[in-house]
This record gives sequence, C-alpha cells and structure tokens, in this order.
Amino acid sequence: MNKSLSKADGGKSLADYEGLMTLSMKEIARVLKPGGWATVVFHNTDASVWRCLHDAASAAGFEFHEASSLDRKQQSHK
Repeated sequence: MNKSLSKADGGKSLADYEGLMTLSMKEIARVLKPGGWATVVFHNTDASVWRCLHDAASAAGFEFHEASSLDRKQQSHK
C-alpha cells in the first residue's frame, strides 16, 4: 500500500491492498505441501495494514502461531 501515490499513479487503497494480499496468501497456501508452514517477513508498522495481512492469511486458511516485531529504535549492525 502506498499512501503517497494517487490511485491514478499506482497507489492502492487499504481494500485494494487486502485483495492483493489475499490472492498472494491463497497462492502460497496452494503451493505449500499439506501441513506445511510459511514464514512471512513484513515491513510495515501501520496497525490497519497488519490487520489486512492477518485477514488475508486467515481467508487463505492460515493460522497464526507467533508474531514478533523488531525494535525500530535499535540501530542496525554494520
């Protein structure tokens, strides 16, 4: 989802984004072996976008077993 772009310039609404995420999650579910697991790394701190990800994964039949976040104040290691 890119809030900085207009729809005409390729920006997506939250509903558009959730639809795309749902299609993606359903494809991941389709190609996984039965009983398989998926790990998703997601770079966004907006709670509404996280809700879209959760709803999309649930719609695809996934269950959440764990979620964690990184401390954004932690400097990177070089």
